[in-house]
Amino acid sequence: MNAKLKQRILDNLTSLDTEEFYANMLDDCYGEVEIAGMTFQTSRALKELDPTAFRCGMVDYIDSLSLVEIDGDYFEFDACDAERDELISELESEISDLEAEISDLESEIEDFEEEESDSAEDAKEILAQINSRRESIEEINVKIAAINEEIAEINNSL
Repeated sequence: MNAKLKQRILDNLTSLDTEEFYANMLDDCYGEVEIAGMTFQTSRALKELDPTAFRCGMVDYIDSLSLVEIDGDYFEFDACDAERDELISELESEISDLEAEISDLESEIEDFEEEESDSAEDAKEILAQINSRRESIEEINVKIAAINEEIAEINNSL
């Protein structure tokens, strides 16, 4: 048995008092007995008159029921089954939440990688624009230098 399920059953369910459970069954089935004019519950009479027969009958009765034994305690199978179903439902919900969280994280990683890629491409584009502008500035500087030489020649000829 899964440790989580075992702990859940121990925390949420009450174990059966097997002796009381068996005694109630005996009393329900056989009612009361009369001994020497005195009336007794069948379970009490059997337990006190023949404790071995009482214990053997109890073990046989408990074995015939749908019970789950955990650490020496007995629990009704249907109640344990319901706890198992609830645990499965909770675990499935937890798995679904974790899958959604993983999907969100994967999307964040993709977005980051795209941003990083876009940033790298943007940086390359900006660098290309800067280099292009530098070339344009150099061309302009060459033209300015040529104009300055022409101005100097004109000034010298005057």
